[in-house]
Amino acid sequence: MALNAKIYCSLDIEGTGLDPTKDHIIEVGAVLFELDKNGEIKSGKEFSQLVKSPIPIPPFIQDLTGIREADLADAPEWEDVRPKFEKFIGKHVIVGQNVQFDLSFLTSRGMKFTAPVIDTKELAQIFLPQARFYNLEYLLRFLGVPLISHHRALDDSKSAANLLQQIIFAFRRLPQDTQMKISHLLAASNLSFKELFKPGSAPASLSAQAQPPVLKDSTDAAVGRQGSLFGEKPGRKSSFATHVDRSQLERIFSAPGNFLVNLPLVLSNFATVENLMVEVVSRNLEVALALDT
Repeated sequence: MALNAKIYCSLDIEGTGLDPTKDHIIEVGAVLFELDKNGEIKSGKEFSQLVKSPIPIPPFIQDLTGIREADLADAPEWEDVRPKFEKFIGKHVIVGQNVQFDLSFLTSRGMKFTAPVIDTKELAQIFLPQARFYNLEYLLRFLGVPLISHHRALDDSKSAANLLQQIIFAFRRLPQDTQMKISHLLAASNLSFKELFKPGSAPASLSAQAQPPVLKDSTDAAVGRQGSLFGEKPGRKSSFATHVDRSQLERIFSAPGNFLVNLPLVLSNFATVENLMVEVVSRNLEVALALDT
């Protein structure tokens, strides 16, 4: 039995940059899914397509996504991809992490959207108040969910769907009277996600590690797992945090957008943002940071 009769479409795009008026889409991805009565995902069809760009892919985008110029050599142009992507999305409820960013690119390229939209970042800000940051990578780590791949359109689409499921579980772990009050308030609203948050219990099989951890209020920067930033032993202060003003770091990692780094390093050499930051600090590099969706 489904939580409701709707089919959801979680989508994501990768582009040459952050400006939909100047930059171009280089990959689109989406996955259709339903939610059963427990809020668990039942995934369906998938869509994944590289898109030829009329402008070069900046080196930092290539490092961020792993998409190279050669990968797009035989890819179709956007005008050939758009009708297929539009048909796949159909009139399904749209889901995504900071999804207005993706929709702004798609609408600038001729697509129109009339279906309801659910932003998992917005939901996380409501139902995961313990979180320090609300980008996709951090939230999944915060919830103890493995992030196998990031900054590829289909992978991030699946991750956003998974995040939605985890947020529903977080709601279901609240006391029943709290769930009732929230559900009652939502029922009187026109919010697109109100039907997802009805009183119930989280699946019995849900592991303890998926419980949202409460982070310490320390000087450690919270871009990795809870506790100390770089996997240091409890009680040690992060070397990065001693070099960077905490308020500046929080502005960087809590704002919307893509996480982009401009510095003299090859990003693919680093498994995590934490490892990258260690190198930046140890070498005292000049670094420009943008934002992570």
